[in-house]
Amino acid sequence: MIDWLVGKTADVETLILVIIGLLVVIRIMMTYYSTRGAIVPLVVTLVVGGLVLWGINNIDWFQTKTDEEIQAAPTRVAARIDLSSLTAAWPPGQPSA
Repeated sequence: MIDWLVGKTADVETLILVIIGLLVVIRIMMTYYSTRGAIVPLVVTLVVGGLVLWGINNIDWFQTKTDEEIQAAPTRVAARIDLSSLTAAWPPGQPSA
């Protein structure tokens, strides 16, 4: 049962990648026809479509980079803020104590 689910999960992942690839190709064709072959919008669409496809196919790279950033973050804040000198009343219009 588990092996079957793992196989189906892999099939669904592949299907999603194929659908996104088709959507990128369709978007490039729509840009070409809607701009009557203008080069700048077409190049921008190609670059963005390529970045989307690269990002989806390399999602593990993003996960690794995110984990590295979280692990490198400081665990404690070194600065302390003294709020005792503030005298503003809250809510506004109420007298200060």
